[in-house]
Amino acid sequence: MDITKKIDPQAEFTAAVRAYSEGRLDDALKRMNALLAKHPQGAPRWFAVLASIHLKKENRTLAADAFVQEARINPGMASDLLKHAVSLYHEKREIKKICEIGEWAIEATAKDNKTASIVVSALVEDNELDKAERYLHLLDFTNPWQVTVAFVYYRSRRETGKCFEVLTQGVALSPDDGYLLSTRYALGRDILEFDTMREYAELMADLEAPRAQILFKIERALNRLYWTTSEALTAAPCIESIELATETARHQAMPRRQIAEEGRKLHIGYLSNDFFDHVVMSVLMPILKRHDESKFDFTLFCYTNPATAVAQEKWPEAMRQRVVRIHGMSSPDAAKVISDHKVDILVDLKGYTLGARLDIVNISDAPLKVGYLGFPSTVIGVDLDYAITDHYITPDSSKLHWHEKLCRLPGSLMPNRPLDEIECRAATREAWGLPEDKFIFCSFNALPKFSLRTIAMWGRILAALPDARLWIRCDLEIARQNLLKELGTHGVDPGQIIFAPGAGEFAEHISRLALGDLALDPTPYNGHVTTSDMLRGGLPVLGLRGTTCSSRMTEGQLSVLGVPELIADSEDAYVARAIELAKDREQLLAIRNKLAANKLTSPFFNADLYTRRLEMAFEMMAARARAGLPPEHMDVPA
Repeated sequence: MDITKKIDPQAEFTAAVRAYSEGRLDDALKRMNALLAKHPQGAPRWFAVLASIHLKKENRTLAADAFVQEARINPGMASDLLKHAVSLYHEKREIKKICEIGEWAIEATAKDNKTASIVVSALVEDNELDKAERYLHLLDFTNPWQVTVAFVYYRSRRETGKCFEVLTQGVALSPDDGYLLSTRYALGRDILEFDTMREYAELMADLEAPRAQILFKIERALNRLYWTTSEALTAAPCIESIELATETARHQAMPRRQIAEEGRKLHIGYLSNDFFDHVVMSVLMPILKRHDESKFDFTLFCYTNPATAVAQEKWPEAMRQRVVRIHGMSSPDAAKVISDHKVDILVDLKGYTLGARLDIVNISDAPLKVGYLGFPSTVIGVDLDYAITDHYITPDSSKLHWHEKLCRLPGSLMPNRPLDEIECRAATREAWGLPEDKFIFCSFNALPKFSLRTIAMWGRILAALPDARLWIRCDLEIARQNLLKELGTHGVDPGQIIFAPGAGEFAEHISRLALGDLALDPTPYNGHVTTSDMLRGGLPVLGLRGTTCSSRMTEGQLSVLGVPELIADSEDAYVARAIELAKDREQLLAIRNKLAANKLTSPFFNADLYTRRLEMAFEMMAARARAGLPPEHMDVPA
């Protein structure tokens, strides 16, 4: 005979409620879990009580899950329950869970604005753009965060003009919101909205003004490089350094380990999410392939998005084996992986660029931490011992403005593939839509680099040479129209501008560059790899002497290649030199021939020599660390 006492579900539920009200949360949770194990379908209020217990225990995701369950069996309360669930999921960044209940939650809450905005944001982040579009009209454009949600939606749709329109509308309704202002100004630079750029320049002319102070403090470090000519300003706090300090404080930094003793291989750990067909990886790969494996081991700690990381399948097998994936890991877990690999020198390749995870650097126990290649400025707020640079982009005067110690390579910082790795192909002006009888100026730089100063100089040059043409890469239609309009204010005829299409392969792009006569470098943010590509293709580049790291990059490359006559000392000199070379074809041909000859003998395209110098930099850093000496500025001998 079965003598097991049957437990009354209602009595057990009542006991759980009593335990909860008396603060005996573990007992209450145990009772509710046992009850639901026997009756998983639940009953009204059961899951609500379970949610309350989880909330008290700070289990917010589990609480949200329970609220959703309660809404399923208690539809009369679904509105309030789903509001709670969506809010809790949002707090814990449970994007997938929000998307799963999103449309139900919006409808059940009678299209509640807060709920709708969270759901739309999650749908956009999950790339469910068609679903998000249905509810865009529910957003409140007087709410800065909801304006941002709409902005991100249109950006995901690549509707750049609409992005700018939304931000402009948001700023009009919330004129003192620093984030919206800053984002609008940054987007204005991306689409060459020159009136907006002028407005920003006027604001930032007086950094003591209240609004300028607000904007400057929340400005992204990369955006600052597009306009400032002051090295001191590039070293000032930015929004990333403020956010990073908060993020780093959430984790316990590990004590630094001892570096490998002399005679053992140095283990270099490269940290980035650009391990795919990215410009940084394109110039770094030749160096990685040439590392001296008798002295160095290296690992690529990769947090590249898996969908993008598929590009690594084309890499040599030996390089793929160097990849350790840390995408999706928490920062402490990623730092532990790096520690477990006994990395001696952790090399961050990102700085303050998109997607950087600098908190990993901050909490890592690597004996030495180094910034390299990805960001042309000091990276404040990051526990970096050294920055690898060169004498041109960081002269002695720069030491005052870098918190890292400078480790300067001889020649240029810019690594390059050897000349014979790229097979140049025959190219004709006709094939690329270029006139045979015109002088062709060129620019293939990123659009945000087209500053007001740059366009003013180019406008003066083209206005003085109405027969000349500017061959320029500008894919956005809205940016094309803005560029033509601005150049028109300088007296430039629209017919002088030829927009370049994209090139299918890198070799095809390099081959077409020689069709131009002279490249015009932007300021204050120069071409970096773009300049290197121009010079590789045999195209002379006219540069302006700079005052910051990012504005000295072209000067350094031209100096290493032995053509300093292409560096102008002032804007007037830049304009005059461009006009002079356009009129004096013999002088320009002589420079072009000189560049062609120097490319073959200069260390600029010597990847073997560059790798040895980089390795010497690592060895010099390690020697100081072994001697118990703190990091100090150092110059790698030629």
